[in-house]
Amino acid sequence: MSNVMIDNMNALAETASSSSSSSSFQTLVTQGQELTELWNNTPVPDRPLSEEALDVLYTLGMRALHAKQYTEAQVAFATLLQHLPAHADYLSGMAHALGGHGDAAGAVLLHALALQSAALEDKASHALSLAQAFIDVRQPDAAEAILNALPSNTTALPLFKQLQARTEAVRALIHRASH
Repeated sequence: MSNVMIDNMNALAETASSSSSSSSFQTLVTQGQELTELWNNTPVPDRPLSEEALDVLYTLGMRALHAKQYTEAQVAFATLLQHLPAHADYLSGMAHALGGHGDAAGAVLLHALALQSAALEDKASHALSLAQAFIDVRQPDAAEAILNALPSNTTALPLFKQLQARTEAVRALIHRASH
């Protein structure tokens, strides 16, 4: 808190001291100063971010993903997840950043958490991302299980068909490699 604001608050406290409510006002001023000092001494990651700040960080993370700047995306999504650890879109963004950075197993885990945290109307898109992540780690049975669990209206999506074909291709490669 700036010295000017403290001086103004002290001046108000002195003005209010002439009235019967001076002790109550002085108590409030003291509490306000203590809260301000506590806020100023709180490390930045522990401070809650405003909705606007969260939106800006999310936009930066998504831009970094689209530009294939996976380290920058990880930083943005890690910060977002510190504030809202169960947010499906933040989990999914971090999963994509991890996958792009080469951590396919981490991507599977975060896509699974995103699917679990997603609202009902968003579950299909998160499930498709999880199926893709399972394909990336050469787990065609897990990918197929996810795809088979999706509602019938999802099966008409082009991405669904692509993921089915990729699942079969991975299964065939695994079969050929084992024989």
